[in-house]
Formats: sequence, structure tokens, C-alpha cells
Amino acid sequence: MNILNLILDVAVWPMFVLGAMAILAPIVVIVSIIVLVIVLKRKKRTQNKPEDERKDEDE
Repeated sequence: MNILNLILDVAVWPMFVLGAMAILAPIVVIVSIIVLVIVLKRKKRTQNKPEDERKDEDE
């Protein structure tokens, strides 16, 4: 019985892992895109500020 259980575990776990990856991959991609957009917007805001405000931030 132990050998049978071991074979089943080895056969089933990769399926669970692949299923989890298939579910998580799109979520990770969407989250990373959202984070990139936020970071880019912040960079644009700091670039558009006048020189005086930029100097204040640096100090």
C-alpha cells in the first residue's frame, strides 16, 4: 500500500502545482502590470514638478 500511495502522490502533486500555477500566473501578471503603471505615473509626476519642488525633495 505504501508504494501505491507514493506513486499516487508523485503523480498527483505535479497536477496540483500546475493547476495552482495556471490560476496564479494571470493574477501575478495583472498585479505586476498595475504596479508598473503606478510606478510610471509617480515618475511622471516627479518629472513634471517645477525645479524648486524637486530640490526640496532631494534635501
